[in-house]
Amino acid sequence: MVHQLSWQGNGDFVTLENCTITIGHDSIYIESLLKGVLKALPFNAAYHITTDSQWRTMAFTIDYTWGNDTTHLNYSSDTQGNWLTTSKEQPQLTGCIEIDFTATPFTNTLAINRLNLTIGQSTEIKVLYIDVEKDTVSSTRQIYTRIDQSTYHFATEGFESEFSLMSSGLLNITPGCLLKFKLSITPNINRQN
Repeated sequence: MVHQLSWQGNGDFVTLENCTITIGHDSIYIESLLKGVLKALPFNAAYHITTDSQWRTMAFTIDYTWGNDTTHLNYSSDTQGNWLTTSKEQPQLTGCIEIDFTATPFTNTLAINRLNLTIGQSTEIKVLYIDVEKDTVSSTRQIYTRIDQSTYHFATEGFESEFSLMSSGLLNITPGCLLKFKLSITPNINRQN
């Protein structure tokens, strides 16, 4: 199944994002393009994420340009919280299953779908955190709480928000962060799993 999502960010990231999620039998592949402005400077990004069928991140590549600075990231994981980049182990990221890329709210759906919380349940996790403004990759703690059938509360140091998901488990809207959203679903006739 192929899902195509588009949304426009407001706040710090005034961007338009076009995202394609291809859900296969054994894996999920996400590719997305963002274009816009971050703090009055041009911002462009492309990311590709591969997860297993349980939404555990297996690999990601992110390329972004902010102003005159360009960053390329390429990481892989064993889905158990062990990470490599350029064939080197990254022990500071041990225990991180998901990634959180500050340029997009979509990466929060990785944790939400993997955790599969019941209503009222809350859990704290460690994530690989990509901070565009600081141009850093680190680990951080995040807390996810399921409020009702489709609403999740998210909190991390200095920030919190709520996410609404559709029945498909994909991001619907984030109050205060997103202005537009559209969805189209098409059967996947090109992917074989």
